[in-house]
Amino acid sequence: MTSSKLSVLRNTNGRFSLAFSAPLSSGLAVAAGDVNGDGRQDLYVMRAKSTTSPNAPDQVYLNSGTGFLVYLPVHPARVGSRPVDWMSLAEMLTS
Repeated sequence: MTSSKLSVLRNTNGRFSLAFSAPLSSGLAVAAGDVNGDGRQDLYVMRAKSTTSPNAPDQVYLNSGTGFLVYLPVHPARVGSRPVDWMSLAEMLTS
């Protein structure tokens, strides 16, 4: 991850290829873990202060299970339409 791009690489028999890429604005840190309790690794992107906001909203990319990540907005109790497992999220962000 850079401050302007999120990239995920796939390892196939020791060879890496681009599996997913998305533009970012003010990307600061990324963590992988199961945000929504479906057993698949998701990505949580923490964002920093931007030129238009004192604290840009964080972003979650859910693993669809088909090799694609689906962006969902972060709300206090939900990621998209699903409840957030805050214990899993806290463990993911602190480990």
